[in-house]
Amino acid sequence: MILSPLGNDTVTVLVRTYGPKDRLGVRALINTPVTVAQCSFQPYTNSEQNTDVDTTVSMWKLYAPPVSVILGLTAVDAIQFGGVVYEDFGDPQPFFDELGHLDHVRIILRKARG
Repeated sequence: MILSPLGNDTVTVLVRTYGPKDRLGVRALINTPVTVAQCSFQPYTNSEQNTDVDTTVSMWKLYAPPVSVILGLTAVDAIQFGGVVYEDFGDPQPFFDELGHLDHVRIILRKARG
């Protein structure tokens, strides 16, 4: 297990499940918030497209302790930090210490605007 905190950031994992269908047959996503402390939330990359609609995409890295809600993230789940919701972009990436113990997890997140 992790011996010291990765950072001072606290994030909220939005565990999403599908609810009942609405009158159009679309199933709503239901968010169940779970707080995870001792994280490090860092910028990764940015890109911008200037076409008919200006679009920016920012990628972020989240380093988090290896708790079950982090290890169990799925493609529909999201992370909220500073009041902004970031979408999970890939599988959680576990990192191990020199003894082979699970140390921390890296998650790549995406935020698109435009």
